[in-house]
Amino acid sequence: MDGYFGYGIYLSVVNFQEGQSISSEIPTIFISAVAILLSLVTLIDISVSRSKVVKGNDKKTDWFYQNEDYDRKLDERADKNNYRIN
Repeated sequence: MDGYFGYGIYLSVVNFQEGQSISSEIPTIFISAVAILLSLVTLIDISVSRSKVVKGNDKKTDWFYQNEDYDRKLDERADKNNYRIN
């Protein structure tokens, strides 16, 4: 991702060095810089999220998932086949 948007910044710098006006390249540079920053922050967030340990219990949802009153009760006549359309 950074290579894609980094190339836009590279082209803007090359065009500036060739004598073109920098004012026409400012939106491209800004958008590319924001895209690079966003992709880097996302990558850091994903790498930090993977290292977190998930707790086994959550009191907000245990009342539902740990309670047998809310379990689905199947009738003996119920169709127990799992039909799939391929």
